[in-house]
Amino acid sequence: MGLKTFVENLDSVDDSVKGFYKESDNGYLLDAEPVGDYELTNTKGLKSALEKERANVKELSKKTSDFADLDPQKAREAISKVEAMKDWKPEDKVEAMKDWKPEDKVKELVNQRLAEQKALLDKDLMKERTEKEELFKQVDITLRQSEAQKVLSELKGNATLLMPHILSQTQTVKNADGSYSSVVVDAAGNPRVGGNDGSNMTIRQLVENMYADDAYAGAFEGSGNSGTGATGNTNRGAGGGSKKMTREQFEQMSPMDQSKFSREGGTII
Repeated sequence: MGLKTFVENLDSVDDSVKGFYKESDNGYLLDAEPVGDYELTNTKGLKSALEKERANVKELSKKTSDFADLDPQKAREAISKVEAMKDWKPEDKVEAMKDWKPEDKVKELVNQRLAEQKALLDKDLMKERTEKEELFKQVDITLRQSEAQKVLSELKGNATLLMPHILSQTQTVKNADGSYSSVVVDAAGNPRVGGNDGSNMTIRQLVENMYADDAYAGAFEGSGNSGTGATGNTNRGAGGGSKKMTREQFEQMSPMDQSKFSREGGTII
C-alpha cells in the first residue's frame, strides 16, 4: 500500500515512515524530493486561481459579445474622426463650401471610380501576364526537349547526359509570323549563326557539332571516337562516302559528316 500524500495526524501512520512527513497547514504532508517535472504540490490554491480566471474569461466574453461584429480598425478610425470633430465649428464648414460646385463633386466621384476600375484592371492584367509567362515556360521546355530528343534518337545520343547541355545552350523565340522556334545561343544569350546564309543555329546543328566533338564522344553510341583524339571506324551518318573531295564539297557537308569523313581518312583536294 502506498504512502498517503497528506494526513491530518500521524496516529494512522506506521512508525517506520513517520519521519517522511513534515508538518504543514492543518496536518502533515509527505516530504518528497522533487525529481524533474514531478513533485508534490498543494493544488488547492492553483485550482482556486484557475476557477477564478475561468470566471473572469466568461465575464469578459459576455461583455464583449455585443461588439463581436465590429471591425477594430474601422472602430479606431471612427473614434479618430470623432476626436477630430470635437473642435469643429459649423461656420467653418459653411465657409469652406461657399465656392463648392456640383460639377466638382461629380468630377471627384468619376475620378475615384476610374481609379478603382484601373486598379481592378491592373490586377487582372497582372494575373493574365503571370499565367501567360507560366504557359510560355511550359511550351518553351516542351518544344526544346521534343526537338532535342528527336535528333538524339537519330544520332543515338544519350539524352540523360546531353539534354542538360542542349537546354542550357538553347531558348525558344517568337518569330515574326507569331510561331515559335528553338535557337542556339551563346553565353551572352545571343543567337549563334548556324549556316552560311547567316541563319540561326538550330538544335540539330548543335547536336551534330556535339557528335563531332571529342568531348562528347562517350555520349553517342558507337561514335568510334575515344575522346582523346584517337579515331576509329563508324557506321553512323552519311556524306563521307568518297575518300577524296573538293574543299567546296567538304564545306557543304554537316559538321557530323565532316567529322566522319576526317575519321575515315578522307582527303580534301
